[in-house]
Amino acid sequence: MKILYIGTEYMDRRLKYAEMMMNLGHDVHILPLSKKTTADEAIIKHITQIQPDLVFLRFIETFKCNPLAQEYLISQGIPTMLYATYQPAFHYEEYDETVDRIDFPFLHNLDHVEYLTEKGINAFYMPVGFYPEQYFDMSDVRKDIPVSFAGNVRLPADPEEERRIKYIQPLAKYGMQVFGAKFQGQLTGIPVHSYDSHAQQREIYGRSKINLDIPNIPPKHEWFKDKMHVKNRLFEIPATKNFLLELRTDEMVSLMPEDTIGYYDDNTDSLIEAVERYLGDDELRHQKAEKAYKLVHEKHTFMHRFIEMFRIYDGGSP
Repeated sequence: MKILYIGTEYMDRRLKYAEMMMNLGHDVHILPLSKKTTADEAIIKHITQIQPDLVFLRFIETFKCNPLAQEYLISQGIPTMLYATYQPAFHYEEYDETVDRIDFPFLHNLDHVEYLTEKGINAFYMPVGFYPEQYFDMSDVRKDIPVSFAGNVRLPADPEEERRIKYIQPLAKYGMQVFGAKFQGQLTGIPVHSYDSHAQQREIYGRSKINLDIPNIPPKHEWFKDKMHVKNRLFEIPATKNFLLELRTDEMVSLMPEDTIGYYDDNTDSLIEAVERYLGDDELRHQKAEKAYKLVHEKHTFMHRFIEMFRIYDGGSP
């Protein structure tokens, strides 16, 4: 099948979507457009030149910002597929009409899919994954970091409201280290480092006894304040055969059961209790990391996601 992929790169993860589709035997052409680019003419030109059987979208905004291209695709009977997340700058409802016009909208967020389903809009839940060539066994690395968090914080941030500051600060006495340049000046008594590659992330995960995730979405408005977001690290940390401590939500547990990773509830007391528990039990961390490693390689690579999306595209039931 001939596919036109419209999207741009992000941290050596997103243009690999084209590679996934090629590995499934498809002929993939790439049109690199950022998410809010208005380029109706360029999109239509590529469609007429390539004559694709399917248009694959990385950004929902690309479809929303190009109504003429939307109409052209629909008039020509060319199906569209989306594999994307929502944007916390906008309420879900701002994209209802756009999602409804996409033939196969595969969304990373269960909450968004459930919202659309209740409104009678077709959508499929399809979370992110990981690439085995980027994240692999790093369990033999010397564990010289008790607890780490690798990620950033959106600034300006209120330390009383932003979970990534509020939850990390009390962990200073447990040897907490943070890898994310935007935390500079936001924490007291906690080393802050930078990183900028998958190789560095792998090394951090390997060196850490506890790899912490705080999956909140920095909201641009109140509606997103308590929504959590499955990030790549949910699978990438286990893929290195190292221990992950995650904030407990039904969605997280459905993907990574309680016997594969550690969980804490959405409060600092629960987090501190979990950190103390797992720092004091090397064998339990090892057991969970072994199970998680096996699970993610069996079920949660990006290739698993693309096989499933195209199985549904070909008429299989979700």
